[in-house]
Amino acid sequence: MKPIRFSNGDDRRAQRVVEEHDPGERKQIARAEVSSIVKAYIERNGVRRFEAGTSGDYQSLKAFLADRGYHLSTYRSQASFIITIPGQRGRPKPMNWSKVIEFVDGLRMGEGLEPLKRRAAA
Repeated sequence: MKPIRFSNGDDRRAQRVVEEHDPGERKQIARAEVSSIVKAYIERNGVRRFEAGTSGDYQSLKAFLADRGYHLSTYRSQASFIITIPGQRGRPKPMNWSKVIEFVDGLRMGEGLEPLKRRAAA
């Protein structure tokens, strides 16, 4: 049995390219420049604070809604979702993920929590 060969014989050529590359071509950004950019962003947009464990993924939102009596499930494909509201009659309307986030943000803002999606400035 032949040993497995991981290379096509271009190792020497690749090494030569790496050694000949001039490290001076790449511009280094000083740490002070980055921190000033971050400070400017925080002054302009502010800081958003979330409680520990907050996430915008499916399982996290499903647990968030379940704590409030709602039920989140997928509908036919992974691209459509249904939120079943307690006491609702009839079949709930399927919605896309952005509508689910809007629904959850409405609940979060009603409770005085930071919304998951940043809104445009008015």
